[in-house]
Amino acid sequence: MKKLDFIKILAFSIRSCLNKRNKSEKGGKIIIIFGGIIGDSLVFMDALIAMQNYYCKEGKSITLVCRKAVASFLKSVRNDLQVEMLGIDPELFISDYRYFLDMVQTLNSQKWELLISPFKSKMAELIAMNTNAVHKLEMRQEFGSRFFSIEKILNKAAYNHTIIIERDCMAFKCYRILLNKLGITDYSAKLSCLPSYKVKYDFAAKNKYCVVCPTSSEAAKSWELEKFCGLIQYITEYYNLDIYLCGGPEDSEFRELLKSKIQLPDRLYDYIGNTSFNEWVELIRHAVVCIGNDSASIHISAFTQTPSICITPGFFYGFMQPYDLDIVTEQDVLPTCVYAEKACFGCCLKDGKRCAGNKECLENVRKGGKYLCIRDIALNQVITALDKVI
Repeated sequence: MKKLDFIKILAFSIRSCLNKRNKSEKGGKIIIIFGGIIGDSLVFMDALIAMQNYYCKEGKSITLVCRKAVASFLKSVRNDLQVEMLGIDPELFISDYRYFLDMVQTLNSQKWELLISPFKSKMAELIAMNTNAVHKLEMRQEFGSRFFSIEKILNKAAYNHTIIIERDCMAFKCYRILLNKLGITDYSAKLSCLPSYKVKYDFAAKNKYCVVCPTSSEAAKSWELEKFCGLIQYITEYYNLDIYLCGGPEDSEFRELLKSKIQLPDRLYDYIGNTSFNEWVELIRHAVVCIGNDSASIHISAFTQTPSICITPGFFYGFMQPYDLDIVTEQDVLPTCVYAEKACFGCCLKDGKRCAGNKECLENVRKGGKYLCIRDIALNQVITALDKVI
């Protein structure tokens, strides 16, 4: 991060609040600031559609400010979305003063009646401080230090309405609480099913296969490659399934590493970085099972009723995984979570940062290793879970 640019951004934002630029007339427009990644957006998707339907009836429009990849994904997998989307680079927004000013000018070209931040982030707070919305609502879990901090001051300056969520509240239920507070009282935390898409690959006609997703948004929370190799070997030998590798273009380095370590490389099919969003969904939909780190592929499995095994980290345990819903139907197939429980489980929810209170874990990650709650998940644990699922 460019330190000078961030100081400028902070100063501009504070001055913006002091000048009370947020006193705008009601414009009938809703702006939602969502800083999460693709997997997070899937969990939020049904709540977004419910808000769309609710506010459209009142003649109000919604703009979703989110990552560009999230905007592309949501537009692709849900063509019933009637939400305007503004793609933004969150990292650039808080580090590049020129980019920040351009985005603030774009946002303030419209009058907003209500700003909603359902996913706590620095980007959301800075947008809230600089946007001309009448009502600014945040939803957050109360964790971290109770003492004075710059973060808490910025948070107070950014919003004029707050919904506090219990630390052990799962994301689906958090969004239900948010919608109920907004007046959408008939909304419950449940799973929908992603629609089927016509794609160039006929996955349904292929031999039975398992999807393996060996990467995630953070290397430290991804299970070791050697363990994935052992798992793949087990699946091909004992279940006679082909293995379809899944991941983004940035994960292509794993392709050759995996092939070099697998004794049956001809059973390995490489779809890393080679699918559209819709093809990604269909690839998982027709799989016997999907196995991976806590990532978007596991959420896609749940939304396509595909059995899945999630190699689950402990720092956010209970928030994204395991699933906790108000309504579970006979058709729902929830992810099976495999984890190595530790005394420091839930560190991020308790103290606001990963590895809090565990110096060994922090040092291991600093050296390029894994979080201990990921490192200590044994291959046999995942195999046992797989045997139960299949």
